[in-house]
Amino acid sequence: MLNSLHRTAASSAFLSSLLECLVFLLRRIYKSGEASHFFDNADCAEILVNEQFSRGWSELSTQRLSVEERTVARLMGQTLVVLVDIARILIDAA
Repeated sequence: MLNSLHRTAASSAFLSSLLECLVFLLRRIYKSGEASHFFDNADCAEILVNEQFSRGWSELSTQRLSVEERTVARLMGQTLVVLVDIARILIDAA
């Protein structure tokens, strides 16, 4: 079992990686510019952002993901700034 310090470091690294992957996927979605036969890229991006931010907040609030408040604020803030650069509509989804 992870002690508290290791758990916090592992959770912080996980959250950081998750948000980086989310940004990577969103950039790819918007860069492709092509609509799929099955979904609209913008709709897909909004759903992805909404689901991942909701799940992240849920995991943080139940403390299943143990990250210091300052770290959460920094990581989420950085991600929100990038979301605005990708597409303003993603802020509402977040």
